[in-house]
Formats: sequence, structure tokens, C-alpha cells
Amino acid sequence: MGHPLIREDECNIQLSGTSLIAQLHLIVFQIFGSKSLFAANYLIRFAQNTIAIDRNLHIDKLKEAFTKRDVFTSSDIFQFYQQFESGMLKSTVNWRVYELVNRGVLERIGKGKFRLGSGTLFTPDLNTKHFKISAAIKQKFPFISFCIWDSSFIKEFSQHIPKTNFTLVDVERSSEESVYYLLKEQFTQVFLMPGKNVLNNYVSDLKKTIIVRTLVSEAPYRELRNIPVATLEKILVDIFTDEEFAYLRGNEMTIIFKTAFERYTISESKLIRYADRKRKREQISDFLKENKITI
Repeated sequence: MGHPLIREDECNIQLSGTSLIAQLHLIVFQIFGSKSLFAANYLIRFAQNTIAIDRNLHIDKLKEAFTKRDVFTSSDIFQFYQQFESGMLKSTVNWRVYELVNRGVLERIGKGKFRLGSGTLFTPDLNTKHFKISAAIKQKFPFISFCIWDSSFIKEFSQHIPKTNFTLVDVERSSEESVYYLLKEQFTQVFLMPGKNVLNNYVSDLKKTIIVRTLVSEAPYRELRNIPVATLEKILVDIFTDEEFAYLRGNEMTIIFKTAFERYTISESKLIRYADRKRKREQISDFLKENKITI
């Protein structure tokens, strides 16, 4: 007696292509019986569609085609799929790219730029001080935007370990002074947007400094253990542009950038967009090109 959920000819077709669907028919029937034909058929159709999607993605062949390339473009992917279906629409390829990125098969590293495999996201070590700062600001000013990061975050990229160590608290415009006085109540060595002279004459000799600054609009940061933390793109742009990191300029800056790019996933578009917000797009683009730092 045939399976009540499928026709005999359908079962033969599925078995000739893959035995997975036929096995799923049996498993679903054992679970649902004849009490829920709709649910059973829904799961079966879902599995059939998933298998069809996997076939159309040609994941193994895609990996083989791009395995020796560090970076490839949307056009390259479009040409790859054209060999299987010459009349394929770009919208179809865009959907497949979206699916491949979600699965971690592709990694988006810039506008129209990709590489294989899921990347390694920079995740800095957080300490008690970071948690205390974040908790204090969120409790007192729950609606302001801010992010925290530390000069120690860049130690793993540096050739030389600097003697200074400070925490940066970037807060949205017009709230800098309020946050400064809040942190001043709980911590020593807190500075509000110190100028070059203060940095050179005072901050450089301290080891537990907190510097409150203005958060540039659209600055990239993310929540990490409930703390808004600067992304690596923001960190790199800041050390390149900001006076607090003048001591890194020169060969040390190049080493930091190259090491960061080698170890972690960095979004080119995010980095350049943030540099543009700080009006340093051209300078940082030239720096990357001159030092052959590619994404």
C-alpha cells in the first residue's frame, strides 16, 4: 500500500534524485500520522524547496571557483552562475548572494566585494572599568548614544607596547559635559576633550585616564556583553586621525593596520564611510593604497 501523503510516481521521482525526501515522508508520517496532513505536507514541501535552493546555489562549485581568490566581486559571481543558466536575472543572483552570506559561505567585505567563508570578528577583552562606565551612563542617561573603547585594544596589533593606557568614552554631541561630570564623581583622572597640550603634558604620563569625547554621527559600534563598544573600523580610523594617538604615527601605524587586516574581518565600506564622516576619506584611502593594505 502506497504512502497516504505522496503519489507513487512522486516517490519514484524523488528517489531517483535523492532519497532524503522519501525518508522524510516516512518520518513525517510516523510523527503526524493522518491527523495533520497539512502540517506534514508543509514540512515536506519546505524540505523540497530547501533542497532545490541548495542545488541552485552550487556551493561546492562556487568554493572551487573562488578558493584561490582573496577578493571577488558581484560581477564575478554573476558570471559564475551564468554558466549554469545563461538567461539568469541579476535579481536572482542577488538573492542567491544574500542566501550565501546568511549561511556564511560568502563574506561581504565591501560594496560589491566578497570573499569565501565567514570571517573573524574583532572581539576585545572588557574589564570591570568598562562595565562600570557603561552602567553609570545607562542609568543616568538612558537615551543617549555612546560607545567605549580602550587604547589597550590595539596592543595585539602593535610592535611596541606604549606606556600610556586610557579609556575613550565617545558620547553624542551636547552630552559630553554631563557625562564628564558623572564619571568625575566615580573615577579619578577624567578629562573632557583634552587638547594637544593637555595630552602631551598630563595624559601621556597617566595610566588609568578616561577621556570623554564627542561621538561622530554614524560612528560604527556594536553591543558586546551589553556594552556599546567601538568596532575595529572605528578604532582604525580614530587612531589614524585623532590626536590621542599621535604617538603611533609612522611605521607603527602601518604595522597596526596590516596586522588588523590580516587577523580580522574589516568592512571596507564601513571604514571608508566613517572616515568620510570625519572628513579624512582621501587621506586614509591614500594610506591604504600606499602601504598596499588591501581588504
